[in-house]
Amino acid sequence: DGETGYLGQCGICQNESFGEVLAGGAEMISKHSDRCLVLMWPDYAGKGTFGMTCLEEYEGDYLVLVGEWNGRSFGAFTSGLQEEGQSFSAEFQKAVADVYEEEAVHRLPNWPLFLDCVMIFKRRSLEALMTAQNPGHADDLLTAFFSGEHDPFAALGLTDDLEGGQLGDADGEEEEEEEG
Repeated sequence: DGETGYLGQCGICQNESFGEVLAGGAEMISKHSDRCLVLMWPDYAGKGTFGMTCLEEYEGDYLVLVGEWNGRSFGAFTSGLQEEGQSFSAEFQKAVADVYEEEAVHRLPNWPLFLDCVMIFKRRSLEALMTAQNPGHADDLLTAFFSGEHDPFAALGLTDDLEGGQLGDADGEEEEEEEG
């Protein structure tokens, strides 16, 4: 709606700010695939779908995530808290782990019973995605790709976009027509 806010307002000085922030939701993400996606606690208490909605809209290569993460929360050690943490849903964390590789983690100062950190993720290459999908073919990816033994598009989540879940073979159809 074009509203403008200010990042970094501390309330002490009315005009103090560190940059301009334009209001918008997940629908704005696809317009900025050349930028890094930054999410901070999108799924409060580890529940919700806002994080997943943002991730589905994002086509860029880098994520900066702020909050708790599976294996980096008190939930692994304390009853009543989720092992996945309180910032991102388990579904979101799995989707990130499937497509992105963690590049760096930086600890942050925290409130009691929170283990927030800044995590930087980079989208995996097609080669890395294919290797992860079929570790047995890691040494010969071209053979694996052309063998038809697996679907290289499954790792990218593209199979639902293809007719019948497979690519059509237009060249093969033309050859059949020419022969017949």
